[in-house]
Amino acid sequence: MKRAFISLGFALVLTLPLSIAIGRNPWFADWMASGNGWHAFEPLLRLCGAVGVEDDENIVINVILIVSFALSLVLVGLARRIAGRYKSGRGAR
Repeated sequence: MKRAFISLGFALVLTLPLSIAIGRNPWFADWMASGNGWHAFEPLLRLCGAVGVEDDENIVINVILIVSFALSLVLVGLARRIAGRYKSGRGAR
């Protein structure tokens, strides 16, 4: 249980840098500026009842945070698995 909380803590710490990287990535900005990104988010925006640009932006930011948290969980899990292999000696040559 302790390892799960440690992994969750590392994932939470890694979430912010990943979300900044996703939000500042040129392909994401181009995707949103072209209108295709807004069209992709349109069902979610309608589902949440977003009214105005501020609500739209908040929902997109929340989605970016959720996606970056999921990615950070995957990265932490992979790092734990790799570290466990080298610690047990199975990955060392």
